Order: sequence, then C-alpha cells, then structure tokens
Amino acid sequence: MVCPKIIRVAIIRSTQNQPIKNEDGNYDFSGFEAKRLELFLRALNLPFEIIDAEDKEYGRLLDNGSWTGLIGKIQQGLADLSINSVVVTEQKTSVVDFGPISDIDDVTFAIEKPGTYPKSLAFIRPYDYTVWIPTLILLLLMPWLLRFFLNIKHTYFYAFIMILGSFLGKFSFKNNNSQRFRIISFSWSVFGMIMTLSYSTVLLSILTVPLQIPPVKNFEELSEAVMKRNYKIIVPKGSTTLDALLYNPKKYNRFLGQAAVNNSWYYNAQSKVTKDTAAIAGRSILQMLAGSEDWKVNYLSEDSLVSFMFAPAVKKGFCYKKRVDKITNSINSGGLNLKFIRSRSFQMWITMHEERFTDTAMPLTLRDLIGSFLMLSFGLGVAFFIFICEIVCYHLRRKKRTRKLVS
Repeated sequence: MVCPKIIRVAIIRSTQNQPIKNEDGNYDFSGFEAKRLELFLRALNLPFEIIDAEDKEYGRLLDNGSWTGLIGKIQQGLADLSINSVVVTEQKTSVVDFGPISDIDDVTFAIEKPGTYPKSLAFIRPYDYTVWIPTLILLLLMPWLLRFFLNIKHTYFYAFIMILGSFLGKFSFKNNNSQRFRIISFSWSVFGMIMTLSYSTVLLSILTVPLQIPPVKNFEELSEAVMKRNYKIIVPKGSTTLDALLYNPKKYNRFLGQAAVNNSWYYNAQSKVTKDTAAIAGRSILQMLAGSEDWKVNYLSEDSLVSFMFAPAVKKGFCYKKRVDKITNSINSGGLNLKFIRSRSFQMWITMHEERFTDTAMPLTLRDLIGSFLMLSFGLGVAFFIFICEIVCYHLRRKKRTRKLVS
C-alpha cells in the first residue's frame, strides 16, 4: 500500500480542541485536548492536515451501514486516523483499526453544587424530621403518661407546660417526692439536657459554617430530577455514551438517553453545567472542573454508568499504524495523559483564585438570625395575647361574681 504524503487527522472541535491553521500552513494548538493532539503529531513527525467532523459526532452507525462523525470520516477515506478519545467497540472494528488502549475511564456526570441553606432557617435544621416528629409526639404524650402513672391532678395544659419547661431545664412539680416520680423526672431531665445541648451545638455549627444543600448524587436521582424538576442533561452527540444510556438495562438510564435525543441535549459551544443541567462524560475529564474540593463549583457523582476503553482509530491497512502504536505506548508508559489532566486542573485552580480563597466562615449578621428573632417575636406575641386574655377573663369573672353578691 502506498503511504500518503500528508496524514489527515479527524477531530471534533470544541473549546478545548482548537487547532488553528496559520498563513504559513502550520497549526497553533489551543486547549487541553489540542495540546495532547499536538504532542502526538510532533511524535509522528509527518506532514498532516486537520479534518473537522462537521456533525461533531464521535461515530454512530446508520441504518445503511455507514458511520457518522470521526469513524465516518475514516470509513469514507476522508481521514487516516483520529485520536480524539475514540471508544473501542466491536462494531467499530469492522470499519477501522484501533491502536493500543490509551485510557480506560468510566462515565459519570457533573452538576453545579446547589450552594448552602439560608441561615435564616438554621434554627430548624439541627435535627432531621425523623427526630423532630418523635420528639414532638413524646412532648404531647408525656403529660398523659404523668397523669396516668403518677396520679398528678393538674390539668393537661399545666402538665404540658411543666414538661416543656423541664425540657429546657426548668422542671418543677411541687409536693411530689415519690420514688417513681424521681426516676421519671430524672430520666426526662437527662433526655432534655441531651436534646438541648445537642441542638445548641449543631445550631452554632450551622450558623458558623452553613450546611451544603445535597446535590443530585446518582443517575437514578438525576432521572427523577429530569422527570419532575425540569433538569437537563448534555451528552456527546452520536457517541457511545449516548448509546450506553439508550440501551441500558435500567429504565431510568434509558429515560435519560431518550430525553437527550428528543430534546437534542448535546454538547455545543454554549454548553454549560448549571444547577439544573448535568454533563455526562468521562470521569477523568469532568474531575478537572468537578469534585469535593472547595474551589470546584461542580459536584462529581460517584455513580458510574459504564466503563470504556479509548484508543486511536486508524483506517484499515494504514501504513503508519506501527508508528502510531509505538507513540501511543510511549505516551502511556510516560503517564502523559495523566500529566495533561493534572496540568489542566492546576491551571484552572490558579485562575479561580478568588473562589479558591473565599472564606466560608463569615461573621454572623442580623439577617442570619432573623428566623430565630421572628420565632422569638411570635412566641412573645402569643404570650402577650394570652396574658391579655387572662386579665380580661379575670375582670369578667370578678364582675360576674360581684353581680351575684349584689343580687
């Protein structure tokens, strides 16, 4: 086979893959993916030409047996090879050859971190509803239990006030020194002390460092969010990732894939991860922008859709395949793929200086405590209203008693 004088390399242009041809015929490589492409082509040391996949697809098999995207360019003889993160599949091996495996990566998703809960409602967040509800039920039942076991003759309301007071360390039932009463009052006081001290500790922690709102954590939750909360996903068009969703054995993953196809939720120049838009891609790519680090604005899911093997794709009978294989093995042995990812991540870490050094522990303001003050105001208002009612009732009863005495 006659070797071509110029090697044609198929790529998908993106913000991270922008080879630009100069007037002298040379290329300037801009972006993370483009730098990796530049390294590969320099090692290949052959004249080359960049061929764009206009449909921006990695490769999808059509009904007529032809392929789209990068694989289609190679199948049609318009390109000789592509190293643009091509996934190795059995179907593709029928039309292209693959070099050594350059990477193995799993597919997950990233979504913008939803932020923190407002501090104004911090007073209700120290306990979960599974703690609040049983505690309230116990407070309502305790006066009945005291009246039943200790034969306390006070009214339910009076007993409830005393129980609530004991919960806050102000317990006082007079003229009851029985052994049973001491055991119950001591147990209840210990319970109240634990609950109030725990509440105070957690409340101060929340006011100092606000609680993070939990994000969508796995594909099942993401599917539910797309279905019920108008969330979106973005996936590479015509990619094996999209096929992995569409033909997944799990129903919620198939729903995500079908939603992406029906709404054309594909990567483009305007694609951006937001609080209601998740990007589905390889973990090694997403972790540059997403993760548990404070400076990263996006959350990286620990869930995994599928694992893929990536390798350079070349046309059948390509005469420089051995050289391509040798370069791929050298890059793998030197750990250069990981170096590119870490270098890109470090560059982003440097550029996000303000976000990275923002101190999340801020002094408390009146606005942070407005919820607690509103609750206090409400309680004082109820107390004042009851106080007025007691005065009015007292004067009405006294006036009624005076009338009886006169008559």
